[in-house]
Amino acid sequence: MDGRVKPGHDTKNDGCVKLGHDRKKSLSFAGLTRESIGMDGRLKPGHDEEDRALTARAARRKLTTAPTRGAPPMRSHRHPKRPPHTWSAPIRSRPSQTALLGLLMAVELAAMGLRGCARVGPTPGPADPEVNLSGVWHGTSTLTPCGFTHSESICNAMNLITLTLVQSGGEISGHYTCEFGNYLCRHDGMDDAGYIAAGSVAGRNLQMRIMIPADVSSCMFNGAVTAERMAGGYTCYEGGGLVEEGIWQAARVY
Repeated sequence: MDGRVKPGHDTKNDGCVKLGHDRKKSLSFAGLTRESIGMDGRLKPGHDEEDRALTARAARRKLTTAPTRGAPPMRSHRHPKRPPHTWSAPIRSRPSQTALLGLLMAVELAAMGLRGCARVGPTPGPADPEVNLSGVWHGTSTLTPCGFTHSESICNAMNLITLTLVQSGGEISGHYTCEFGNYLCRHDGMDDAGYIAAGSVAGRNLQMRIMIPADVSSCMFNGAVTAERMAGGYTCYEGGGLVEEGIWQAARVY
């Protein structure tokens, strides 16, 4: 009742005199020995550092050999395991609308350059004449149409014309004369002569500009030619205005 050990129970129940089973297990777990414990339950002098080292080693051994259930295993810090390298493709952003327009313009400019290169080369000249028109040609000129340029009194007026042509390559030069057919030449017959100021022949196409010195007018004769015949249309201008138009035809004399 006074808290002291009864006689006869000294060696069995007194934890200070004799260690019980629980006390033995605790000492064994902590790495202590019976010799390091005094009669009063305290560590003997000289055993403090040794017992602390034993206790630390026992704690480390328990942690490494008996991990807590459910906890992940501890890894060594000397050689940490690296995660496997995984490669992922870079994320490519969609091109902007401005970039697409720039690309389309560059492609179009390149195509235009290629087309321009394909056209590079000597410009084709006029076709070589297929006939030689040098000689004297005799024919007619007729005023038409009626009611627009000409009055009814001179509609279908016809004049006799003579062309004396000289051909050099594709160029034509020569003289022109007009005679009475069923009507006088213009200006009461004064416009009866002229000269070819410019003329050319390409293939079977003929162009001539005939100057009339009497009234400083000019007539454009255009037509198709063969070795023996030629025909087409003509227009005459005076003072910047149209004064006569019609059709013409001629045949080779020699």
